[in-house]
Amino acid sequence: MDDTVWRQSSLPVSRGGLGIRRVDELALPAFSASVHSAFDLMKQIYPQGDVNSIVSPAMNLWQEERFAQPPILTLRSAQKAWDIPIVDQHY
Repeated sequence: MDDTVWRQSSLPVSRGGLGIRRVDELALPAFSASVHSAFDLMKQIYPQGDVNSIVSPAMNLWQEERFAQPPILTLRSAQKAWDIPIVDQHY
């Protein structure tokens, strides 16, 4: 397979691909959504912990390598909100 065919096959089925997602494209959205969805629970378990220090490197990486702005605060716990801009970029 050449790069163009592989790129199209790695798109979600809803975008005409085979849904064979690339790990390097899913890692940051999966991590970011996971941390944001567990944010309140982490603060309850360990109130003096700095949860923002966990999120900051990922947010910086997102802004440097992917896009200027992350999803709005209410959508940050949904992996799809992080994944859509990447899919749109390759679509």
